[in-house]
Amino acid sequence: MTVWSIVDDGPFDRDTAPYDDFNRASKIVQASPVDPFTADIIVATGKTVTLIAMEDTGFTAGVSNFTDLDNLRSPFRVYFVGWEGDDGVPMGEGVISLVMDSNRSVRAVFDQMPLLTWGKINETDASRSGGCFDIEVQAALLLGRPGDSDISGSSSAGQCGIGGEIVFFGQLKPGSVVTVTATDISGDGQMFDRWQGSGCGGSPACRIQVTEQDASTTAIWR
Repeated sequence: MTVWSIVDDGPFDRDTAPYDDFNRASKIVQASPVDPFTADIIVATGKTVTLIAMEDTGFTAGVSNFTDLDNLRSPFRVYFVGWEGDDGVPMGEGVISLVMDSNRSVRAVFDQMPLLTWGKINETDASRSGGCFDIEVQAALLLGRPGDSDISGSSSAGQCGIGGEIVFFGQLKPGSVVTVTATDISGDGQMFDRWQGSGCGGSPACRIQVTEQDASTTAIWR
């Protein structure tokens, strides 16, 4: 997570912030949610201070029958929740400008992106590992330079791997949508049966709307 400040060069909002020119700004915070950071900005009375919150990109990746969730979760994959502090501070906007007519106290609140996992099994023959996944991501808009770190539309076709509890995972900002389609391997005799787990709508295409909660889904072949 990152917060930038611009003094007396604004005010700005989400649409007008100079994301393409951070030579005009100063980085005041860069830390993980488990490592809070405090910074003071001293400016003259009457100046305008603009604070700009920057989010990290989400990601998806394949793994081979992994089970250790703690080692899959990155503390640096965070999304912006809002601002806290003085009365009158807009809570949900990623960019705020404050006129310094008195001392102000503002906190940028970030949270870890939820962990999403997909596994696959053959429930009638444990020696076999099921078929494959085609994955498509429509990521929620990130706070940052327009288009920067945006994985919307990215896809991973033919993710087969070894069957197991986790064969594909990701961390994405709430509001993202992930569509995972189960596909059979031609000629191997296994047939996709159903999805089992949390938050899956549809079959064989499982559409997951990312919330603040972790989600785990397993594809069942027979």
